[in-house]
Amino acid sequence: MAVLFAKMLHTDAHIIYVNHTTYSDKRLLTRLILRNVPVVAVGEQAKNNAENFFHVPGNRIAVIPNAIAEYDGEFVQVPQIEEERGKGKFIVTNVGRLHPQKGMHYFVEAAAKCIDDGLSIAFFIVGDGPLRGELERQVADLDLADHVHFMGFREDATNVMYQSDVLAMSSLYEGLPLTPIEACSVGKAVIAPDIEGVREVVQNGINGILYEPKNPDALFSAIKTLYRDRDLLKTYGGQAELVFRRKFGIQPFKDAYLKYYEAL
Repeated sequence: MAVLFAKMLHTDAHIIYVNHTTYSDKRLLTRLILRNVPVVAVGEQAKNNAENFFHVPGNRIAVIPNAIAEYDGEFVQVPQIEEERGKGKFIVTNVGRLHPQKGMHYFVEAAAKCIDDGLSIAFFIVGDGPLRGELERQVADLDLADHVHFMGFREDATNVMYQSDVLAMSSLYEGLPLTPIEACSVGKAVIAPDIEGVREVVQNGINGILYEPKNPDALFSAIKTLYRDRDLLKTYGGQAELVFRRKFGIQPFKDAYLKYYEAL
């Protein structure tokens, strides 16, 4: 709708639509609105969505991957995390809006399996959203209140990831998610569902583990692997930082956008 309003208000301006994720609704309306509008896709999955679902010609789509600047804040100890680490706990964090897309209930199920298996792990959920009450009830029902901690929305999510041992995702779908890029930027291995978009950041067996989506048993198994093998965890973390610097640094992102705008 923003593109439609822009067309109405700015008839002489260049209008560019940035496709950040994958969509499966408003197909006919979107095709009409995006007619003759250039599209920037944040990843290959977002490009495929624009091209195959909304029929935007491929020669009108440019792919410029999402990027983030390196964290320039202080890495300040997070009291809740330090308290659990002081008990000898391994720290697993999931960052995302508490929305059905993020599949957080699968994460909670996997946490329950880890605790039942005797793993000494503290789980942190960073984010807020409409499913918070439902997730808190799930945690209570599974008797996980001492193991799964809700941190709410935080401006310093990258700092939280830095304090963690591993980032675990449970999303159902993504375009090109920023969260695993942020984790890579601070040298953290990522456990993530094997879905398009995520695969552009997380390389299985290189900087993390990809597991079957919507499968808490598979997520549990991946967490257990890195819990048991700290050398492998360290190797993945080092590779994660290399992936970030090579592919998702802010300077290549800036250069690509400037080149794109100049070409208009």
